[in-house]
Amino acid sequence: MKLKVFLFISLCFFLSQEIYGKNNYFCKVNVIYEPSVPVEESFIRSYITDKFTNILLESGWLRDCSKGKDIIIKVSSAYYEGSSISGNRFSGYKFYIDFSVEIDNQTFYFSWSKYFSLADAYLGTLPIRKALIDLFESHELEIKEVILREVSNQ
Repeated sequence: MKLKVFLFISLCFFLSQEIYGKNNYFCKVNVIYEPSVPVEESFIRSYITDKFTNILLESGWLRDCSKGKDIIIKVSSAYYEGSSISGNRFSGYKFYIDFSVEIDNQTFYFSWSKYFSLADAYLGTLPIRKALIDLFESHELEIKEVILREVSNQ
């Protein structure tokens, strides 16, 4: 049984090399946060770093600092603005994030927005964080498609 599993994994690895051709390598993901107003800066940096590292690994990239370069992600804007009023205060907001990804001398731009509700003020920044997570989860396939189609075919 162990031999069959080993042969299956070896065959899958061999076929993936044949299908995708050369390997793509990266060292680490660097997030550069450019907005002048730091909206959840530390959370955005750590979440994007972890998410893009996972996306690259799931897309077949290998992490090797001797062969790969850093992936640069520049967050050009991250902000929220009130969009609906309930009572005497804003209860609905729209979160916006614009960023670019630099991979192998290519730059890809993404601009997303997400509505979120702040029903109770005691929730603090949790709805903003949830909006960011929802945005990346809903657009993860788009990012993988760009990475696989555009970058891997160089």
